[in-house]
Amino acid sequence: MRARWRDAGGSPRFEARVERVTLASNPQLLSGLALRNEGRLALELPVRAFRLRGGLRGAMIEAGDRRNWRGTADGAVALALSPNVAPWIRYHHSGYRDPTDAGYFAPRRAQSVEVGSSFELGEGSPWSLSLDAGGGLQRIATHDGVAGSWKPALEFYGYLGRALGPGRELRLEAEAENSIAVTTSATTSGSWSYGSLSLALRWALR
Repeated sequence: MRARWRDAGGSPRFEARVERVTLASNPQLLSGLALRNEGRLALELPVRAFRLRGGLRGAMIEAGDRRNWRGTADGAVALALSPNVAPWIRYHHSGYRDPTDAGYFAPRRAQSVEVGSSFELGEGSPWSLSLDAGGGLQRIATHDGVAGSWKPALEFYGYLGRALGPGRELRLEAEAENSIAVTTSATTSGSWSYGSLSLALRWALR
């Protein structure tokens, strides 16, 4: 379930979301019928040429008869150089309340600092292109140890879309990341990376 609010001028913007999803990244999570129940809040405010963004997430992970809690906070500043280009700097902080052996990696704390840029092209035309890429540093602290050293963190998301008519679009999407602090997936270790490529038909019901 998701709710969005945005004024007629395009800003500020607020979003709230609640979701319940199955965790299926490995056989142990599948056999344990693992689920994630998560709530998210996101806010974006314009300040002259800048946009301030912040978000909070809280999740309960159920795996068999065991429960764990994960909290996440992030903040970012983006500079609108043009309607199409906006460089940004972002900080993420997340952590789990308890360690676990239920099939997913649950660090006490994960942090990342990244810089990047978004690029959009094709508004109002049949073809559209959107890219968002960044890189920086991340570190992890387990429940039985101190924070480790800073290591590279990378993330990328992009899509190419083709409008097929009112409310219809064919979209090719690509995504890649390796940051434990950023991801919402149930990872199996601190050394982790993810990539996906998908083709989807988007059809608005109204």
